[in-house]
Amino acid sequence: MLALSYYAVFGGWMLHYIINSFTTLAHIDPAEVGGFFGGFVSQVWGPIIGTLVFLVLTVVIVCGGVKNGIEKASKFMMPALILILIVLIFRAITLPGAGEGITYYLKPDLSKITLPVIAAAVGQCFFSLNVGTTGMVNYGSYLRDDEDVMKSTMQVAFTDFAIAFFAGLIIIPSAFAFNI
Repeated sequence: MLALSYYAVFGGWMLHYIINSFTTLAHIDPAEVGGFFGGFVSQVWGPIIGTLVFLVLTVVIVCGGVKNGIEKASKFMMPALILILIVLIFRAITLPGAGEGITYYLKPDLSKITLPVIAAAVGQCFFSLNVGTTGMVNYGSYLRDDEDVMKSTMQVAFTDFAIAFFAGLIIIPSAFAFNI
């Protein structure tokens, strides 16, 4: 319940951004996007409506069950996510000034790796793999008895790493390009 309440708000924000990326956001200066977001989240009804729409979509998917709901939705949404990531990576790395961000991202300063950084990284792994909230345990309970758990675990961990790496190729070069 707590995780859903947290993700539902962000899901509502993302629905708002997706819709507006084809309309309003396509026509404003990228430097003004922060103001657009700040204006949206400071409203009362916009975020509430976005959250409710996200929750209704979630209920529709979950009511279908694991096989006919979550699995079917994932078979559409995961490839869509990969396609969106590829488009955003291409856009980010072609922005003026993105080259410095790419260098910064791919040539890390290993002297900055300390015990608190490692602890934060482990915490991020638990969060992104949904281990800390037992999501993987819940989904794992639906595996067939003959399923190779080690293979499935490695696939999930690799995919999680790849998505995070791709997200970095979007965020860091964009931040450098927009001088953030």
